[in-house]
Amino acid sequence: MTQKHTEPNEEHDRLQPSPSNGKDEMNLAEFPFASLTRIPGKKAITYKGWITDKEGSRLQQQWTVSGNITSGSPTEFDERVLIALMAITAMKGFASRKVPFSVYQVIKAMGLVRSKKE
Repeated sequence: MTQKHTEPNEEHDRLQPSPSNGKDEMNLAEFPFASLTRIPGKKAITYKGWITDKEGSRLQQQWTVSGNITSGSPTEFDERVLIALMAITAMKGFASRKVPFSVYQVIKAMGLVRSKKE
């Protein structure tokens, strides 16, 4: 996999971060940390790829994520929760390293329906 470096986009960089303008941790966008299943796996997730630096040299990358032996690897649901938490943090303007949130806010950010039966 070859990553092409793009020029900074001044208009995008001036935007206040929000879930709609896509300013988030790009390492997590490029390197997977969760399996695509809903069932936690016991194996590690390994990504291997190549990038080309500004001088044209190719560099190999490797990213490995392993889960807890009892809980397994993160699933696609875990990834959606992380994205919801990043969205909540962005909506609060990245004002603090500690971001208070409620389960209801996470459910709402994920677009899930809150059940009254539970």
